[in-house]
Amino acid sequence: MWPARPGHTELMRHTFIQLAREFWIPAVIAGSWTAWNVYSSQAMGASQIVAGFSGSFFLSSWATGQFLRVKKQAKAESSFALIEQRTSLLLDRLDTSTDRLEGVTTGGDAFCYFSPSFAQGNVQVNPFLVHSGEYPVYDVRVWMISPEEFHLAGAGINLGLGYLTPGTGRTIYQIAPFIEDLDFQFTAKNGLWTQLIRVRGGLIAYAVLRGRTHPADLLIHQYPDGFPLIGEDLFDVRLRESALTSD
Repeated sequence: MWPARPGHTELMRHTFIQLAREFWIPAVIAGSWTAWNVYSSQAMGASQIVAGFSGSFFLSSWATGQFLRVKKQAKAESSFALIEQRTSLLLDRLDTSTDRLEGVTTGGDAFCYFSPSFAQGNVQVNPFLVHSGEYPVYDVRVWMISPEEFHLAGAGINLGLGYLTPGTGRTIYQIAPFIEDLDFQFTAKNGLWTQLIRVRGGLIAYAVLRGRTHPADLLIHQYPDGFPLIGEDLFDVRLRESALTSD
C-alpha cells in the first residue's frame, strides 16, 4: 500500500468537512420528506423510498446550491466594492503625495513678486521681494527692464535671486529704488511669470501674470482707487474692472 502523501490526509479531512457543510441541509430536508412519505403511505417499498429520497435530495441540493451561489456572489461583489474603494483612496493619496513631492522638488505653483512701496518722501519706489504659495521657489532669476526698452537687444538687468521659502521676503539691494515704470520677468525651476509695475502720481499699481496664453493667468494684483488711465489694456480694462467688481 502506498504511503499517504504529506498533507493528503488533511486535504481529505477538509474536503469531507466542506461536503458536510454544503449537503447537511439537503440531507435533512430529503430525509424529513422521505420519512413523511413513508409515514403517510405506510406501503412504500425500498425502491420507492430510495427514489423519493434521491429526488428530494437532488432538488433540495440544487436549491441550496443556488442560495449558496448567490450568497457567495454577493459576498464577492461586496469584497470587490471594498477593494475598489480602498484602491481609489490609495490612488487619491498617491496623487496627493506625487503632487506634494513635485511641489517640494520644483516649487509647484508657488511664485515670488515685488511688493512695491514708496520710500524717501513718497518719491521713489522700494522693491521688496515676497514669496507666495505653499512650496519654496528655486533658482529664481529676474530680468528687469522698462517697457520702452523691452524690444531693445541687450537692454535691462538680469539678476539671480536664489530661492525663497514660504512666508518669507527680503529686500533686493541690487535693485535701487526707482520712480519709473518697470517690467520684471521671473524664471525659476517651476516656470516663468511676469510682473508689471506702474507708478502714477503717488499711486502704485501692479500685476503678476503666469502663462503664455492671452489673456495670461492673473496671479495677484494691486490697483488703487484713483489710479489713472495709462493706455494699457491690462491696467485700464482688466485690473480696473476687477477692482470695480471687488468693490
